[in-house]
Order: sequence, then C-alpha cells, then structure tokens
Amino acid sequence: MNVASYWGKDLLEGPQNFFRLSTGVAPSFGFFRMRASDVYYVLTTQGGAAGTLAFDDGEHVLTLNNIYLVKSSSVAELGDDICDIVLADERILWQFTYGTADFNTYKTDRTTGTGEFELENLNSGSEWTFTEVRDALKSILGITTLNFLSPTRKPRNIIGTNVPGTCIMKQFLIAAQSYLAVDLTSFPPVYSIFPIGDTEQSADTALITLYTGLLHKSSTILVNPKVQRGGTAKMLAAANPDSAPGRLLTYGNQSVSGGTGLHYAPSDYAVFGNEENDTLLVTIGDEVASEYAASFANIWRDSVYVGNLPFVLNRAIHEITWTQNAQGALTRVRAFRPHEQLTEQELQDTLFTYRRYLLGAGGEGTNVRSAKIQAGGVPANNTGPYTCKLLDDGGNETGATIDVYPREHLGSNNLDSGDIHPNLAAADIIAIFQDLDNVWYTTCVFEDTIDCVCTAP
Repeated sequence: MNVASYWGKDLLEGPQNFFRLSTGVAPSFGFFRMRASDVYYVLTTQGGAAGTLAFDDGEHVLTLNNIYLVKSSSVAELGDDICDIVLADERILWQFTYGTADFNTYKTDRTTGTGEFELENLNSGSEWTFTEVRDALKSILGITTLNFLSPTRKPRNIIGTNVPGTCIMKQFLIAAQSYLAVDLTSFPPVYSIFPIGDTEQSADTALITLYTGLLHKSSTILVNPKVQRGGTAKMLAAANPDSAPGRLLTYGNQSVSGGTGLHYAPSDYAVFGNEENDTLLVTIGDEVASEYAASFANIWRDSVYVGNLPFVLNRAIHEITWTQNAQGALTRVRAFRPHEQLTEQELQDTLFTYRRYLLGAGGEGTNVRSAKIQAGGVPANNTGPYTCKLLDDGGNETGATIDVYPREHLGSNNLDSGDIHPNLAAADIIAIFQDLDNVWYTTCVFEDTIDCVCTAP
C-alpha cells in the first residue's frame, strides 16, 4: 500500500509524484496530483496555510511539516476535477521577509581608523559576531532552531537593511563558507549550518547504516581533484594602493590535497594603512584557507532505497527525493559539495555599493556651499564650531543650524577674541565644504601668530 496525502487529503497517482528536499536558502519543491475539491479546501477553508505532506508505504510513515501549496492547474484530458499541484517548503516565504540592519559594514567613505577600516552598523558599539548575526537571522526568518558553530573571525559587510531574508542568509553562508540544512520531519522544522566538507559524524550516517538492507542501487562517484581544487589556498584582502604595495594582497596559507596551482579565496577583509593589520589578516587568512581545504572532504553519494524512508539533511546527505507512484515508493539520497553563490541581482546597488572599496579619504570639498553665521554663533574657544545656516541659490537661509569647524588654525587665540584673522561675526557669510567625514569646515585659515599693522600709502 502506497499512500500520500497533503492536509489529510489523498494525493492521486500522477506522472511525477515526488518531493525533492535540498540544502540551501532556496525552497524545495514537490509535484503531485490532487482533486480540485481538495485544492479548494486547502486554499479556501485553510486559507492557504502550511500543512503536512505525508507518505505511507505500508511499512514506513514519513511526515514533512510546514509545506505550502504554490500552484494548482487542472489536467485538461482528465476534466476539471483533477489538478496538478506544486508544493514547497516554508523557505518559499523567506523572500517576503526583510532585514532592518546591516552588520559590520565599512563606512561609505572607507576612512581608516586605529585597527581596521572604520566600521559602522555595529552591535552596541562592538563588532557583530557570526553567532550574533545568526541570532538576528532567526528573528528575521522566524526560525525556532538554527544550529551553528561559529568561526573565530568576525563577519564583514553583511547587508541587511531592506534586503530579503534569503539574500541575508546567503551572504552569511558565503562569509562562513557553510551551507544550510533543514529537517522537515521535525515540528517546527530544525535548521543547521554546516561548514562545507565538515567531517561526517556517526549520527549523520546512522540511517544510511540502518537501511542498508533496503538499498536498491547506488552509483560510485569519483572526482578528479586536479580539476576541482587549487593546490595552495590563500585569502584575498582589498588594499589601499596609496599605502600598500598592491590593490589585492593575499594572507594565510594552506596546502590542499590533490589540487593544482593556486586558489585565492575572495573575502570582505581589508588592509589598512601600510599593512598595519597584517598579523590579524594572516590569522583570518589561515582560517579561511583551512576552511577551503576542508571543503573537499565530502563523501559523494547517489543511492536509491526502497520505501519512503525518513532521511534528513546533514553532513552526509545534501539532497533527498521521495517518490511514490505506480512503480512503488523510493527514496534517493545524494551528497555533493553544496555551496552558495551571490548574483548581482540579489544584492542590488542603488546610489553606491558596499562592494566597491573607495579607499583613501579622497579630495576635500566634495560639497561646497555658502553659510551665514547665526546670532551667538561665534565660539568662545579656538576649535569651534561656528553655528551657521546654509544658504540656497538665492542667498536665503535654509534648513536647521549646522556646526562649522575651522580646518586650520595657526595659533591659539579664541575665535571670539578679536585678536585673530579673519575676525568673523554674526551675519557674516562664509564659504564652507563638507568633507568625506560628513563634517562641515570653513575654507578660511585662521591666523593669530603674526602681528601685522597695515597703513595707507
């Protein structure tokens, strides 16, 4: 007896009748046949909510949770009462969840600080860790359990503000050189993040061992390492060509068994100054290179078992296909080298992109304006700021007050002392510019170190 059901309604024999579950952020799909009245029950009575997909081969019962009906189309040759349907797991909803924060992004002007290119979008003043970003992803995607063993390094440039949850998770997985697995036999589903090539544990292969007697057929898969991997792995880091010997520098080193040539793993880590963070980058580079080398340790599999068996995705299994049709019930298990790739369309650029490193402060005066000093706006110190308002094209004051600082002051007299040149006062109009640090400065050089008396000729 081979029976399959969705939302408790029988699924009919059809030309496909399978559900394929795979690792990654993309949803997995199944294709079945169903009565039209049962389709209306799911979409109308149940409001299209997630249901369970169940298989019963007479000996094994398998239940997959949080499965959605995506589409139904009537089969013309069978009348309007029979429909082909498409089912998907809950990851299909992740495209409609959006982040509200970025994580450890470089400042848009890429200015240098004391230990790294200056970062913004921190976690209460400290750098986000991978574990903390994982916790944020759980909230964004509505995941109850997301198992993860964090790398020691901290992530960089994970963009989340107004970005779909699928894209945020993909950035996270790429940064951690990991992949995402889901167990739909649990309710709610349990997610786990595994490093690519992580060593298989006994728990990962327990069901493979248990169901050895039900193995129908298997394929032996051999991959030539010479065309699969580089022989030496290093990590790339972006560098300021004005202060470092090249735009892209390599850090860390790891030999990769069976490989050939070199592989430079791309990263979002950057060199600052004259390689002042060299030691840290070597440590990070060794970790990234070691992860790359380990990513080829996967055991490749392609096996078909008799019955609908309750396999789950893990380090040893990366794809499961459950099929139930007139030929019987079969479960296909595959293992490969899963990984994520980010396309340009997934992380769209608007006015600028965090993926381009505008290294160095650049020229001053990127936004030159005129401003009027406000009443009481001359500071009683030698550093500023003056309190001003911007002037529009017609010379009229516009907007709220702004702080304007002297760019250069030769001397130490207070700016309201009168013993300084230029001796500015309220209502004076001055030329100002906004530098790449987003601070407004005057174009004046203030001088009070030379006594100069000028007389008429």
